[in-house]
Amino acid sequence: MTTGDVKILCSKCKVSVHVGVDASSRIVVCCPVCGESDTLENALLQAREHFLQSSLGRLARFEEPASTTAA
Repeated sequence: MTTGDVKILCSKCKVSVHVGVDASSRIVVCCPVCGESDTLENALLQAREHFLQSSLGRLARFEEPASTTAA
């Protein structure tokens, strides 16, 4: 697995969030459209949860191709 740039989108606006540091020296993300903000840690947890749920949903809808062998 490699570590690279990760794009985090606002769950409401679907735009890339801005990353900064607050007065308590915590890394925070903020949506430039709606202003919603949270810590980077919480944003990553939410992004991971969304990814897992959407991936599991796609797997649940996956159907095996019909067998082409004759009985």
